[in-house]
Amino acid sequence: MQRGRRQEKTGGTRQLSHSQNFITDKKLIRRIVSIGGIEKNDTVVEIGTGKGHLTETLCERGGFVYSVEIDPALYESAKKKLFQYANVKLICGDFLKYTLPERGAYKIFANIPYFITTKIIEKLTNAKTRLRISG
Repeated sequence: MQRGRRQEKTGGTRQLSHSQNFITDKKLIRRIVSIGGIEKNDTVVEIGTGKGHLTETLCERGGFVYSVEIDPALYESAKKKLFQYANVKLICGDFLKYTLPERGAYKIFANIPYFITTKIIEKLTNAKTRLRISG
């Protein structure tokens, strides 16, 4: 969806300002996480928890997951979906304002809106700690 467009919703309108598309196919999600080389000792920072579909698989395969979601409604929904995982910390806020880990290696997973991609890449490449590259 384009920034600033509105989508009709029962009982009113909802702003679609985040160009969101969610991956929900479990087989595809498992394949993506597998290709990403996530292992039990990995720390993962996920940009955009969304509905928690990818986060759930990251929790099952990874060591610890920090997942940042800017949309309060999606954050609340994901919190309900992921309550049983002790190895996840959900953060409701803007990833661009989130303080990245300063120690230890971590991997990034994201399904981010196109309009903010450049800012996110700049933040990650300027981080004090270097990302671990998989593959």
